[in-house]
This record gives sequence, structure tokens and C-alpha cells, in this order.
Amino acid sequence: MRWRVLALCLSIGSFLITAYFGWASYRISGPVLFEEMREGNPNWPRKWPYPDEWLWRWNDRLDAEDPGPPGTLKMHGELPTMQMKLMG
Repeated sequence: MRWRVLALCLSIGSFLITAYFGWASYRISGPVLFEEMREGNPNWPRKWPYPDEWLWRWNDRLDAEDPGPPGTLKMHGELPTMQMKLMG
């Protein structure tokens, strides 16, 4: 009986984590970013439970890990990398 309860709790927890990561993937999609991340929007990044703040920090950390060569402009962003990792 304990194993069934444990398995049920683990499956519900896994479902909730998967749903939150799916929501995070949606929050860094093009339509959401173009609509909400405009200049002067006081609602960006939204507070918890929205994943915007930790996605923003994760983007900054990935950008700091790969800043690009000095004296050049970086021609790619970190959003595709983040989306790939969230889907994985």
C-alpha cells in the first residue's frame, strides 16, 4: 500500500514539474515575448508563480558563459538553447 501511495505522489509531482516546464517553454516563445517584453511594460518579468524571473536569470547566466568574441556582436541568442533544454 505504501508503494502505491509513493508511486502516486511521484507521478503527480512529475506531472506538475512537466506542466511547469511546458509553461516556461511557452513563456519564452516569440508571441509572449513580443507582446509582454516591450519597453515600459511594468508586468515584465512577472512574479512567481510565473517562471519569468528564473528564465531571465538563466538567460543571463547562459549569455555570460558564452559572451562571444571581444569586439563583435553576438548574432544568436540563448532562447533556442533554453527551449531545447526545457523540452529535453
